[in-house]
Amino acid sequence: MEKQQYVKLLEQVQLEDGFAIHSSLALTISMLELAMIAGCLFLLTIVEPFGWQFWLIEIFLGLSMFRCFVLLHECGHGTFFKSNNSNVIMGSLFGAIALVPFVSWRNVHRKHHKWVGVIDKDPTSVAALDAQEYSSAMRMIVRVMWVLRLPVAAAIGIFSAFWMYPGRLLKETKVDRHKLLLSILSAVITLLPWGALAVLIGLENFLIYALPALFIFYFWFETINLCHHAGLYPFISHSHPNSIKTYEQEAYCRSAMLPRWLSIVCCYNFNLHTEHHIFPTVPWSYLNRLSELMDECGLENYHKQSLPSLVRDIRRLDPFDDIIDKAPSRLKQSMTVDT
Repeated sequence: MEKQQYVKLLEQVQLEDGFAIHSSLALTISMLELAMIAGCLFLLTIVEPFGWQFWLIEIFLGLSMFRCFVLLHECGHGTFFKSNNSNVIMGSLFGAIALVPFVSWRNVHRKHHKWVGVIDKDPTSVAALDAQEYSSAMRMIVRVMWVLRLPVAAAIGIFSAFWMYPGRLLKETKVDRHKLLLSILSAVITLLPWGALAVLIGLENFLIYALPALFIFYFWFETINLCHHAGLYPFISHSHPNSIKTYEQEAYCRSAMLPRWLSIVCCYNFNLHTEHHIFPTVPWSYLNRLSELMDECGLENYHKQSLPSLVRDIRRLDPFDDIIDKAPSRLKQSMTVDT
């Protein structure tokens, strides 16, 4: 996007009060989401495991976990509640439900917005560099999971990017003790309710009731997040040492379109990811309108496609030949330096 286009779009968003944060709406959504989770947990106590009612409840619970992740995302950007303390408290609560430590996620996500498109600087894409070095056997395993759509990559990605964050802090030359302490505390807060539940109902029951919901959550997490940036890693820091300006990031993101009501029900407009990267402080509730305004701009690099067809097109690609190996690599960077 040209800077002039961005300024004009920004002026329109400001004119429509698109940056307004509605705490009353946030509170209402929070109560509804928590009530739905409580209802699902209650219903699970009165149905037989592995019956059709059980699976239906688990699907609802898994989708609710993903919506809680999206609300965590809103809290992390400070666009859910007006109060920073409210965002931190509710973000930590939603993180506990989605099994994602809020503070670590927030710190990692800030770097993602700064370095999207630069594969070794963006902490959410750097794992692709490691995948380039996989053995033939490991590549075959990944390809099987890719075809079967088993969301192992999502689970591993969440663990490595967010749960391992305190470990990465410890490896830094100058350790930020305050940041380290907060990230460890956030991890403990996130794990406590899950550990308490396992103790309360027993490990076997915990696995029976928790694993299906987690699978649904990771499946939907991987489905949505693949749409956002898969294959859009054109740079490595050796050749592109600077981050990409916010208003130029539409070339390195995609929006996966759904009917408006379904976009809200399934993910609180989290599928409108290009819009979010261009204006990361716009609340989720304005993203549909922002999508309309961006359409009017006629942006050349605005990737926008229906979610089902976008997922189908990405899944038809080979994860290595068409995505991972086409990205910049450490080997190419090393060869360039040697030359």
